[in-house]
Amino acid sequence: QKGTCNDGVLGDGTCSCQPQYTGLGCEKCITGYWGSSCNQVCPGGIVAPCNNSGTCDRTTGKCLCVGGYGGANCNISCPVGANGLACSGNGYCDANANCVCFQE
Repeated sequence: QKGTCNDGVLGDGTCSCQPQYTGLGCEKCITGYWGSSCNQVCPGGIVAPCNNSGTCDRTTGKCLCVGGYGGANCNISCPVGANGLACSGNGYCDANANCVCFQE
């Protein structure tokens, strides 16, 4: 059971979730956890899942990195050009923190 709902004639419909769950109906894992029972820890741990540079997929546990980071834990910085932009602004950073050029 993921939580208990205050239902019935006198209830207000709110749910009280078990510690690892969140959402209106306790349907989601709290930040830093994933899996059907929300008992698997995301890469980077519960304090800084995905190195605070991405989001942890709550189904697979894999990080989706953003902001110029890559790697399994989003802890690898993408190359930055002299202009200060990731991949010099000529491409995007892939999951392995490698630059992939934009197609014209």
